[in-house]
Amino acid sequence: MPLDLHGWNYRQAQWTPSHTYAFLAQAATHRLSALYRLIALRGLRRGEAVGLRWKDVDLAAGTAGVHWQITQLGWEPVQGRPKTEASDRTIALDEDTVTALRAHRKRQAAERLIAGEAWADSGFVFTDEIGLPLHPQQVSDQFSSWPSRWGCRRCGCTISAMARPR
Repeated sequence: MPLDLHGWNYRQAQWTPSHTYAFLAQAATHRLSALYRLIALRGLRRGEAVGLRWKDVDLAAGTAGVHWQITQLGWEPVQGRPKTEASDRTIALDEDTVTALRAHRKRQAAERLIAGEAWADSGFVFTDEIGLPLHPQQVSDQFSSWPSRWGCRRCGCTISAMARPR
């Protein structure tokens, strides 16, 4: 089903709530759908999302601590604290995001079994298929390739946190 970007304002560089939810619906089957959900609905930066660690996620309480990020220095990924003191925070997770993270954890456990001894127990929420932390550019490349695959014009947009469409 093509992503309907009718009403897209290229000068504004933000999606409407309808665009965001259409994107998330299309991304729902991807192994990193929970990552895109956190970026789109909870306002995480790309580096904060790939730097999220399971020890900082409390699914029972519906919270996630944003205490680490992975950025790029040239091409090299660099782990460190968030960009600013205010960026080091705990965010609330809505029920659907908690469900998505539970499904992601289950998928990651299956990948761990398949990888066997090759699995890297990195502790990161979002990893590759053998447990290594994601390179931030992988997230950007994946995101950039989706809209055109779904039948809409590729654009350099920012996904921002938005309320549910009415």
